[in-house]
Amino acid sequence: MPVIPNLLERFALLKFNQGPGLLLDILGAGAFRAVVLAIKRGIFEALTDSPLTSKELAYKIKSSEQDTAILLEFLESFSYVKQSNGKYSNTAMTSKWLLSKSPSNLADMVRIWDSDIFEFWDKYLEGAVVKGKASITIYEWFNKQPDGWRTFNFFEMAIARWLGNRIAASVRLGTAQKILDVGGGHGMYSIMFCRRYPSLSATVFDKPEPLETAKENVAAEKMNDRITLQPGDFWTDDLGSGYDGALLFNLIHNYLPDKNIELLGKVSKALNPGATVAIFDQLKDMATSPALKAIVRFFALTYWVTVGGHTYSLNDIADWLAKTGFTKPKRVRFVPGLIIATKRR
Repeated sequence: MPVIPNLLERFALLKFNQGPGLLLDILGAGAFRAVVLAIKRGIFEALTDSPLTSKELAYKIKSSEQDTAILLEFLESFSYVKQSNGKYSNTAMTSKWLLSKSPSNLADMVRIWDSDIFEFWDKYLEGAVVKGKASITIYEWFNKQPDGWRTFNFFEMAIARWLGNRIAASVRLGTAQKILDVGGGHGMYSIMFCRRYPSLSATVFDKPEPLETAKENVAAEKMNDRITLQPGDFWTDDLGSGYDGALLFNLIHNYLPDKNIELLGKVSKALNPGATVAIFDQLKDMATSPALKAIVRFFALTYWVTVGGHTYSLNDIADWLAKTGFTKPKRVRFVPGLIIATKRR
């Protein structure tokens, strides 16, 4: 986590500009690289069962004792590990967010930012600023990487594991029998909805590459009889009909408003009257604090550079929904970024 300056440091660095506050950003960049290394070397996993000295840890992960000690001290400064009586252990933050056994593990998110997204920034951010658009999209980039789509799906799955059950509990589907998961990729959201609603079936519609991961997930959950994987292009292919609900999760930020209206129009035609549509994305007007505002704007910059996309407000989305046959759009209070609407009867 970021270093939190004490009161004197906050006054010197942030209020009175008596020191370079940008040092905090440099420290943050260094901390990210250190966490990436710790994940790659298995440091946090190695500290799961019991505290270890730097020497014991170095032996366990087959690394240099001196370098391991220096890295542990640095990680302690950022509250990823803690030290007591010469032994290191994971903090509560690390245990919750970076261990494989945790249901809210986001280590895959750290990996993809390191291996793909920040590398993409390095190559294309300046060009996007100068020309208004990167020369390729991140999805084209994934196609060129050996495990690009798989890594991306693991990142998306980490978010789904963290928020999916809360989202499924917030989208009331009642007696719905069949839902359409547009661009559903890994299939985890459909799995979570089907877990919650025993009589529900789902169709995950996406390109063949991301559906490879969905195939594994559906099989692992033994839901092949309830979840259909439909490879295709939702811009050109028929979405089907007779659905009681539709999910558009982490999708609309990829496109400009006219394309989102077109997509919602296609989805509307696939739904029964009274069906529910759920949209989950990072909304630019959901920022209610400085940290959340920075997070939303960070994603806005990322979407613009990587796919030429944008973040949108509730009013933007409500306008598109009204134009495509939906009514009563509402934001779900306890799941930021989740909007639910109903197809007109």
